[in-house]
Amino acid sequence: MEHKIKIYIYPYPLTKDDRLCDGPVSVGERCFALDNATMLIWVDLMPEARFAHPTAYVLISGRNTRVERGNWWPMLNGKRILLGEQNSICVPSPFDLAVAMPELSKVLGEKGAEQMAYTLAEKCRHVYTVDFVDIAIIKTNPPQLLINAVGAARTSGWLNPVLSPRIYVQPPLDGIWEFDFLADPPAGVALEVITPINASYMVDGGFQSWKGVRVVAETNAKEKLLGKPRKADEAGHFVIEGAKV
Repeated sequence: MEHKIKIYIYPYPLTKDDRLCDGPVSVGERCFALDNATMLIWVDLMPEARFAHPTAYVLISGRNTRVERGNWWPMLNGKRILLGEQNSICVPSPFDLAVAMPELSKVLGEKGAEQMAYTLAEKCRHVYTVDFVDIAIIKTNPPQLLINAVGAARTSGWLNPVLSPRIYVQPPLDGIWEFDFLADPPAGVALEVITPINASYMVDGGFQSWKGVRVVAETNAKEKLLGKPRKADEAGHFVIEGAKV
């Protein structure tokens, strides 16, 4: 019996401090060593079958790619991720999926790898503009930085907007950390009208040395300096032009 595969890409980079394991603790932990700035692609090779069944973990770090075989869904820091989610298969910038194609071909076959590359090309594009960027510090331990961006898409029907952090081997020289403002373009007919869109991103500590953030859209970019970011309320909300986001 043939099964169509399903491909999931975790939208945020992993670090060496993250704990990525195949399946829950109850089936015996099998965890993978990670480098900083690692992109995770998880492939469900038999999505119509019950677990346990063959899966694959494609881990991309810099110019290096490795494939780990699995039998379960991914667990990240003790929480199940990706399985059953309608997540956008967005490649965090500046990862180049071409680096991983030889290894992906081993897992997916040449046609499968080509299909994946085609699918990615049709998804997760920059939105048209970014009009407003705001930041807020949330009092947690460690403190968190909440980034929100408001912009516009070229048409109606854009889905799954995200702020995708760019990956740095070394901190940016100007101290401004960049995020790509991305979303999935409409799959069918869309109205030719500029449409508002917004996305948020939470930074879990480690931002105290940052000078600011820059959000990049298709036609422009906006910066927000961290000089005196204002505090969020207890729910993590902050006001943008009179509306809570």
